[in-house]
Amino acid sequence: GDATREALMEMVQAGVRTVVVTAQSPSVPTIANLVRELQELGVGAAFGHSDHKASDGDLAGPSEADVEFYNLQGVPCPPCRCLPPCPLCAGSQAVSREVARFKDTVAARYNKPEALEIWMKAEGLTPENVMFVDDNSDNVFNMYMHFAVREVK
Repeated sequence: GDATREALMEMVQAGVRTVVVTAQSPSVPTIANLVRELQELGVGAAFGHSDHKASDGDLAGPSEADVEFYNLQGVPCPPCRCLPPCPLCAGSQAVSREVARFKDTVAARYNKPEALEIWMKAEGLTPENVMFVDDNSDNVFNMYMHFAVREVK
């Protein structure tokens, strides 16, 4: 509601970085739909997206060239964005595109810890600077364990 929107925008104005990491499929349509949803809710700016409508009245979403893809090790995937991978991509990293990122919007199925790590690296952040919030306690526990194991090593 309005109170949540206002609180989010106040956090952003105070310098808090925000990112959406969704368990949806890492694809251009997923990212484009998520960006449009954020824009329609009036919080797109909190995640690096314009809330302004294009001249035709539609909210502007990312193009295929705007979305970055990574494997779970954070290695960028080749430029081919075919799903399923085209013959030129077969056998390359493109077959393991597990994370899609556009600005501060990330889709990663159930690879949220790895996706957050990829986003943090790209943004120059460390786990000490991050607070993870999720509506599913399993995701919070998985995130905690992912980073706790790294601390022990």
